[in-house]
Amino acid sequence: MGVIDERMRFEIFNDFYVRRKIIKELFDKSNDDKKEIYKYYLYANGILSVRVKDCIWEYLVEPRDDFYKVGEHKLRQYYSKSGDKR
Repeated sequence: MGVIDERMRFEIFNDFYVRRKIIKELFDKSNDDKKEIYKYYLYANGILSVRVKDCIWEYLVEPRDDFYKVGEHKLRQYYSKSGDKR
């Protein structure tokens, strides 16, 4: 297995969005070093805008028990917008 678990890899936003729950679950189980490596992986993506990357990162680091689920709400907004979702 590589540095990034295959189940956590994605290229475009829609791919992440569809698999966000499994990615979040695996991310939450990762140690701090693996989370830092995943952050580099995310921000190295040349297809996504920085705004979308920030939104994904906010979702990943948000506690699961957060009442307002701001990260999930923002992801849904990006997903529902028309266009190529970069």
